[in-house]
Amino acid sequence: MRRLAALRLPTLHLPTLRLPTLRLPTLAVAAILLVATSACDLSAPSGGDPSRGVDRPPVHVLSVEVATTYDFAGRPLRTPLSEGRITEGVAISTSLRVTFDRFLLPHRIIRQSLCLRPSTEPVAGLQDCVEPSQVFTEPEYRPTGRQVIYRLPAGARLYADTLYRLTVYQTLDDDSPGFFAFDGAPLARTYTFDFRTQPLGGIAMDEPLPSPERYCAATRCFDDCGGDESCEQSCQPLCIEPTCYRKGAVHRQMGRFLFGPCASAGCHGSGVSFGDDNDMLTSASLDLSSSLGVAQTAIGQTAHGSQQGEASVQDDQSPERFGRAMPLIDPHNPGNSYLLYKLIIHQLNHRRPAGVNDPGLATALARLHGGALAGLAMPAETGHGPTGLVEPSEDPEGTLSRSHMDVIQAWIAHGAVLSCDE
Repeated sequence: MRRLAALRLPTLHLPTLRLPTLRLPTLAVAAILLVATSACDLSAPSGGDPSRGVDRPPVHVLSVEVATTYDFAGRPLRTPLSEGRITEGVAISTSLRVTFDRFLLPHRIIRQSLCLRPSTEPVAGLQDCVEPSQVFTEPEYRPTGRQVIYRLPAGARLYADTLYRLTVYQTLDDDSPGFFAFDGAPLARTYTFDFRTQPLGGIAMDEPLPSPERYCAATRCFDDCGGDESCEQSCQPLCIEPTCYRKGAVHRQMGRFLFGPCASAGCHGSGVSFGDDNDMLTSASLDLSSSLGVAQTAIGQTAHGSQQGEASVQDDQSPERFGRAMPLIDPHNPGNSYLLYKLIIHQLNHRRPAGVNDPGLATALARLHGGALAGLAMPAETGHGPTGLVEPSEDPEGTLSRSHMDVIQAWIAHGAVLSCDE
């Protein structure tokens, strides 16, 4: 099995200070630098860190969803599978959506981490997943919901009127494929689900992968509609949910970037002017105030909060540590995008207005923040959401909602598109 190499990307550096010409008091600049570095740099964890000790609960599968039909826009209407019974009427073009109770180790999410085959023979691991097994496209990891999506290649179909068994098998060996939590904890056990596909003649539609081409096709469609609702309805099939959230709001906001409140002065805005050359200082050298700033300081740039230096290239106590040299935004890979995790760990971003109302999610967020992510959650202190997105009417506080994080996640999955100009 091919092992994925850890991503090594250039490290961002703060601008060089010209002390004799500072327009800010020297102590003020020093304080800004201290906050930026102390809140973001992450060294190798201590022996008492949750990611190093025995406090690493195993991973559980919370649900597996399949498509039974599709709506007018080609979006799958899903139903959950249940262990111990056969689910009937599954579309032969279905994707598989597997939801977990813990955040996962992104590079362990591969096609070989589960097995789908038209047989009820037991599958203990990859060695038992023999032909005829189903080959999926590369899985898509959506960390906002701790969900992994497996899609069939374009035009591929399951056998009609056939009993299938899906096995999400437990792996304890670091060298074998399988799902692991971000801190290296394995699955609690093997999970098996049985379903029968629809007879020939049932509805079947490709479930397309995210791509810049589809993202921009939808963007241009919404732009051309000029706000006409019936026209916008026709744009829906071009989208891969949730990028058509709120009638294509994210596509209409290409000119106003998604990270509004994170780009405030003193955080990740365009910066504070200092020096004769009008150099700009931003927190951790990250500028989220414009598409240009994001392109230059976030996309493909190693996060200050990720492990760097000797500990990032040599084994410490865990052979594969979450966050090593992780980019702030990794186009097409939300699960490897440090900035998205900084949004996810903010508990106010999951429930309005008092915080997380799911004890399991609250615990998972706390483990991720304490064991793998440095510094403050984003947006800092207030939890206010992006001004560039349409706020849900039931959210008078304007806190960053799960829907908003889903949109940012989908934008990254589509390639972190900054311009659709031809």
